[in-house]
Amino acid sequence: MNFIIFKAGYEDIGPEQWDSLKDIYVHMKKVSWKNNTVIIPLKKLSIEDRRKRLIPGTFAKAPIDKQQLLRQEFDIEQTALEE
Repeated sequence: MNFIIFKAGYEDIGPEQWDSLKDIYVHMKKVSWKNNTVIIPLKKLSIEDRRKRLIPGTFAKAPIDKQQLLRQEFDIEQTALEE
């Protein structure tokens, strides 16, 4: 299973394999677990860093039910970058 994490104004992760949470990110101390919930801290980006990153134009890898949420976050990001 793959995952994508995107929150407007913050670093993005993915697409990554779910197994990498346990293998890579845990060893790098980038994630923690609370019961069965994974907590992934994201770094807040400066406006300059936000402008440098590429925002995908396609949502094909995201499940259909999550594509609308991704579009909303991408729209928020695009609006912030246009100001």
